[in-house]
Amino acid sequence: LIESFNKGQATDNLDIVRNMRHPLAMVVGEKDRGVNLDYLTNQVNYGNLWKNKVHTISNANHAAFWSDSQEFNSILKVFLKDIYPSLTV
Repeated sequence: LIESFNKGQATDNLDIVRNMRHPLAMVVGEKDRGVNLDYLTNQVNYGNLWKNKVHTISNANHAAFWSDSQEFNSILKVFLKDIYPSLTV
Protein backbone atom coordinates (compact mmCIF):
# COMPACT_ATOMS: atom_id res chain seq x y z
CA LEU A 1 0.00 0.00 0.00
CA ILE A 2 2.66 2.49 1.02
CA GLU A 3 4.82 1.74 -2.02
CA SER A 4 1.86 2.33 -4.36
CA PHE A 5 0.89 5.49 -2.51
CA ASN A 6 4.42 6.86 -2.74
CA LYS A 7 4.42 6.19 -6.49
CA GLY A 8 1.11 8.02 -6.86
CA GLN A 9 -0.67 4.87 -7.96
CA ALA A 10 -4.24 4.19 -6.94
CA THR A 11 -4.79 0.88 -5.21
CA ASP A 12 -7.83 -1.19 -4.40
CA ASN A 13 -7.38 -1.84 -0.70
CA LEU A 14 -10.16 -4.42 -0.67
CA ASP A 15 -8.42 -6.35 -3.42
CA ILE A 16 -5.16 -6.20 -1.48
CA VAL A 17 -6.61 -7.57 1.78
CA ARG A 18 -8.69 -10.15 -0.09
CA ASN A 19 -5.61 -11.57 -1.83
CA MET A 20 -3.08 -11.13 0.95
CA ARG A 21 -1.04 -14.26 1.61
CA HIS A 22 0.69 -12.97 4.72
CA PRO A 23 -1.23 -12.75 7.99
CA LEU A 24 -2.97 -9.42 8.46
CA ALA A 25 -3.62 -8.10 11.96
CA MET A 26 -6.45 -5.57 11.93
CA VAL A 27 -6.50 -3.57 15.15
CA VAL A 28 -8.99 -0.73 15.50
CA GLY A 29 -10.14 1.56 18.26
CA GLU A 30 -13.76 1.06 19.23
CA LYS A 31 -14.26 4.84 19.41
CA ASP A 32 -12.58 5.59 16.06
CA ARG A 33 -15.03 7.88 14.27
CA GLY A 34 -13.01 7.62 11.05
CA VAL A 35 -13.86 4.00 10.28
CA ASN A 36 -17.03 1.97 10.00
CA LEU A 37 -16.36 -0.76 12.56
CA ASP A 38 -19.32 -2.87 11.44
CA TYR A 39 -18.04 -2.76 7.88
CA LEU A 40 -14.50 -3.76 8.87
CA THR A 41 -15.63 -6.60 11.13
CA ASN A 42 -18.57 -8.02 9.21
CA GLN A 43 -18.38 -7.08 5.55
CA VAL A 44 -14.77 -7.02 4.38
CA ASN A 45 -13.56 -10.28 2.85
CA TYR A 46 -10.06 -10.77 4.27
CA GLY A 47 -7.79 -13.31 2.60
CA ASN A 48 -5.63 -14.09 5.63
CA LEU A 49 -7.01 -12.28 8.66
CA TRP A 50 -5.03 -13.19 11.76
CA LYS A 51 -7.16 -15.27 14.14
CA ASN A 52 -10.07 -14.64 11.76
CA LYS A 53 -11.10 -11.50 13.57
CA VAL A 54 -10.67 -7.75 13.65
CA HIS A 55 -9.18 -6.89 17.03
CA THR A 56 -11.09 -4.04 18.65
CA ILE A 57 -9.66 -2.06 21.53
CA SER A 58 -12.34 -0.66 23.83
CA ASN A 59 -12.07 3.03 24.66
CA ALA A 60 -9.41 3.56 21.97
CA ASN A 61 -9.68 6.19 19.25
CA HIS A 62 -8.20 6.27 15.75
CA ALA A 63 -4.62 5.95 16.99
CA ALA A 64 -5.26 2.90 19.16
CA PHE A 65 -1.52 2.53 19.74
CA TRP A 66 -1.67 5.87 21.61
CA SER A 67 -5.14 5.62 23.13
CA ASP A 68 -4.40 2.29 24.78
CA SER A 69 -0.78 1.46 24.13
CA GLN A 70 -0.72 -1.41 26.63
CA GLU A 71 -3.57 -3.28 24.94
CA PHE A 72 -2.25 -2.51 21.46
CA ASN A 73 1.25 -3.72 22.37
CA SER A 74 -0.20 -6.85 23.95
CA ILE A 75 -2.01 -7.70 20.70
CA LEU A 76 1.07 -6.84 18.65
CA LYS A 77 3.31 -9.11 20.74
CA VAL A 78 0.99 -12.10 20.30
CA PHE A 79 0.75 -11.41 16.57
CA LEU A 80 4.52 -11.24 16.19
CA LYS A 81 5.02 -14.43 18.21
CA ASP A 82 2.43 -16.21 16.04
CA ILE A 83 4.10 -15.29 12.77
CA TYR A 84 7.70 -15.40 14.05
CA PRO A 85 7.74 -18.17 16.70
CA SER A 86 11.48 -17.83 17.34
CA LEU A 87 11.17 -14.08 18.01
CA THR A 88 11.95 -12.93 21.53
CA VAL A 89 9.59 -10.11 22.44
